[in-house]
Amino acid sequence: MIGNCRLRHHRLARAVTWAAGESPPVRVVAPKCVQATYCERATESGKRQLVIHLLNNVNTPADHGFLATDVPLREESLPIHDIRVAVGTSDYSRWTVQPAGHDPRVERDGATTAIRLPPLDVHSPLVGDA
Repeated sequence: MIGNCRLRHHRLARAVTWAAGESPPVRVVAPKCVQATYCERATESGKRQLVIHLLNNVNTPADHGFLATDVPLREESLPIHDIRVAVGTSDYSRWTVQPAGHDPRVERDGATTAIRLPPLDVHSPLVGDA
């Protein structure tokens, strides 16, 4: 069953890319427990930022709470290593992993920017400044 789910997810991703006619502007390579979303915004000074939120959604209590009162508990975190992000533009000159302000390893190849992140504990925004 798990193999079928992964196969369907992969097929869906390929179908969406085919329908759009281009690759997505942000691609995250990570285990399925990592959720990612992104947005572009303008800072107070008017500069553009790309913010990519990454959430480690490993559930160590394994949903052992009551369904009616279950809340997302974090008794521990299991860091996720070797997360890579590809951005289909080189518009952003500086990248930082927040809230600590770490500089990730960044490689540029033409219009694509590849970023390798430090281990993800629970939540980290990756911020690109134009």
